[in-house]
Amino acid sequence: MTFQASKNLYKNQEGVTLLLSILLLAAITSISFSLAAVGFAEVATSDDLAHTEPILYSSLGVAEEATYGMKRVETTIKTNLGTNCAPDFVSYASTPLTTIASQTKLCNINASNDIEVSVPPNNYNTAVRLYIYDPTPPNSGTENSGYTNIQFKKNTNNFGIVKVYMCRLDTDCADPTPPSNQISGWSPAGDSLLYNVLNSYSLQNQSTAPKCCSYEVVLVNSGVAKDIVEVITQPKGLPYLNKTAIEIQSSFGRLIRRLKVLVPTQ
Repeated sequence: MTFQASKNLYKNQEGVTLLLSILLLAAITSISFSLAAVGFAEVATSDDLAHTEPILYSSLGVAEEATYGMKRVETTIKTNLGTNCAPDFVSYASTPLTTIASQTKLCNINASNDIEVSVPPNNYNTAVRLYIYDPTPPNSGTENSGYTNIQFKKNTNNFGIVKVYMCRLDTDCADPTPPSNQISGWSPAGDSLLYNVLNSYSLQNQSTAPKCCSYEVVLVNSGVAKDIVEVITQPKGLPYLNKTAIEIQSSFGRLIRRLKVLVPTQ
């Protein structure tokens, strides 16, 4: 009986060696695939490092050429940069290195409609000024701006006393601050900004008044310290004053570099 029990026990363990072999091979295979994945990642990283300098130099080359074209009003280069404020990038035809694909996009409006402005202590003559207008032709700067709303919020709680003055560009507004107090035409006329409190103002546009309106915004800080003011405009960002932004996107393989250049145009 003892021999018979032992025999049955051995029969029940048939195939264990095969199962252990399969598990061992599976473990070795998993380790091999893991090492291969790490190796491929390292090779790709090394490839990216090799492409980094050429793509950077190519982007800088496009930036220099674009800056020259905008400053010198060189028609061919300006055409290659694309249509002003177009939603998409266009291929730049004069890429310095043919192995690198470069795309460009230019706009004289800030891409973000939510920006922060540093407002140091100042008076009316040295105050921070923002302009709300449509800089694209054929607008003269005093017609319909395309903006519907502007908001201000003081994001720092220093010892600055920041007040907001806003005047239509087709109106001649004089110094509204003391002792002049010429508040005619200014709306708002000296609203104080409180820390973390949002001040919102509606703007006239073509839907309410034809060919209306563009604005000058003046931020006067009569305090003793700099404050940061958040400015939110709808439906687009603030225009660059006498500047055009050129965005350059260059790619080489899977590596992409993006560069933004502000070019004075006046």
